[in-house]
Amino acid sequence: ALLQLVYGCWKGSAEFGFAPRPLPPGEAGVVSGGQSRHLWTDAIGVMNFCTEAARCAEAGDAIGRRDALRAGEGLAECLTKVLGQPSSHDV
Repeated sequence: ALLQLVYGCWKGSAEFGFAPRPLPPGEAGVVSGGQSRHLWTDAIGVMNFCTEAARCAEAGDAIGRRDALRAGEGLAECLTKVLGQPSSHDV
């Protein structure tokens, strides 16, 4: 429930893809495109998606495992896209 609250609906992400919800204003700097990310918050989020995938695997839930892994991958991709770019053209 916490992952969904912070990142938005991720169930079904293996089939439909996953784009995390932007963090609230003031939580992190906003870059072009309006997306805001915070390295430590999202790094822990990726680990939580991996943990959820492991729990699903233990329970025999292959679809839940795929969804959680895809959501973690999508979060890591978004984080790299947003924070892997200079926030100013002066850099």
